Amino acid sequence: MSVVSAAAGSRLPLPFSLTDAWHMLSPATQAEIGGAVLGMALANYVYGDGRADADQFKDECLRSAASDVADDLLNRIDDRLWVLLPDLYGPDGDHPRWALDSGLAS
Repeated sequence: MSVVSAAAGSRLPLPFSLTDAWHMLSPATQAEIGGAVLGMALANYVYGDGRADADQFKDECLRSAASDVADDLLNRIDDRLWVLLPDLYGPDGDHPRWALDSGLAS
């Protein structure tokens, strides 16, 4: 089972798997999102929250900037996915059908 399936997809009554959702995206969009995820992971590494002091970067300004980068990238990805996968995220301003049908949202 993939990390994504284990983390989220298997616990939610989604209309399709997260792997299937990924394959619905164009290769260019996959590359865009994949690059952003790699950037987020690197920024979170540099930020170092939750890591032992010895494993953290020493420059607090760098760490703070890295945290901002990770947050900005997550927001950009979220905005893109909301538009690209409306069956997962629902229409603007409403919950997705799968969440309503399962009683997880009202």
